[in-house]
Amino acid sequence: MQNPSIHETLMPAVYVCHMLREFEQPAAVLDGCDLDPADLERPGHNITVEQNLRCVANAMKLASSPAWYLPWGLRIAEYIHGPLTSAMLTAPTLGDGLDAFLQYFGQRIPYMDIRSRSGGGYMHVELTPLLEVGDLLPPLIEIPFLILQHYIGTVRAQPINGARVTFVYAPRTAVRDYRRWFECELGFKARRNELRIPAAWRATPNLGYDEALWQTALHKCAEHAAPRGAPSVLHVLRGQMQRLFNGLDNSATPPTLAEVARHLNTSPRTLIRRLRAAGTTYQLELDNLRRLRATELLRRFTLPIASIAESLGFADAASFAKAFKRWTGMSPSAWRKGCLAGTRS
Repeated sequence: MQNPSIHETLMPAVYVCHMLREFEQPAAVLDGCDLDPADLERPGHNITVEQNLRCVANAMKLASSPAWYLPWGLRIAEYIHGPLTSAMLTAPTLGDGLDAFLQYFGQRIPYMDIRSRSGGGYMHVELTPLLEVGDLLPPLIEIPFLILQHYIGTVRAQPINGARVTFVYAPRTAVRDYRRWFECELGFKARRNELRIPAAWRATPNLGYDEALWQTALHKCAEHAAPRGAPSVLHVLRGQMQRLFNGLDNSATPPTLAEVARHLNTSPRTLIRRLRAAGTTYQLELDNLRRLRATELLRRFTLPIASIAESLGFADAASFAKAFKRWTGMSPSAWRKGCLAGTRS
């Protein structure tokens, strides 16, 4: 799908900044891009998608090895995605971290479409360029999958046997070069650029979980993703929803749209319009809040699932189970079993 407007979309310059350090003649990487190396070193500096892709194309021509970007991509995996990295590292579970990546990856890499689906006991993450990128496809696809592989392995703290990565193109270098960096099963000339993992892995507890840091990182991600003027709306909305939902004893049911609007001193119609401008809806925000609360309550292993369903505002346990499977690809009981097994290992 070609979208010319994406060429002028701004994105972080940090990727190009780190790319320059890979080459003895960094100026050659910037050829034809009208970029000042000093500007690239400034925190928070942005460049256009077109400039970023030109730099990648220049780097591909300069590189001594066709697979030079694989070790580079793995080295930069942990610290180039800003608050998204923080959100992933402090998420309650592997699934929560992956969901954050899916939701906010586009704000860092706006020329790539990322989406997921569940089926056959697996979670599938698919990547598709939104622009015609030609020979740049391999690094643009493989680096995000390397980052996800590294994250999954870090949270699980064990080999990722059972995962599989497929690419729509033929290998651009010897397959053994790929196997030096990809720790899972590989496939080429496939129908999709896809990472597939067992859905049960989503329940893996993250030992780096920190509720305060997790929520702060999510708010930062939302602020960066929203249009100018919208961040404060989202920040206030989410804070107010959490306060109304949590109550003083963590037993309150989810607030209605009207209740949230009243506490924000606005009308439901105005709130709906502001959320739409911020790229979200009340239902999406409520689902995210319910999902976070559900995983928190399911880790209280003696709490009945029916009680959790009621506290989340569902009519019954079956309705909760249907929603939870839509969120995570697993039933609440299966998620809880996986989480319990993780605490015993």
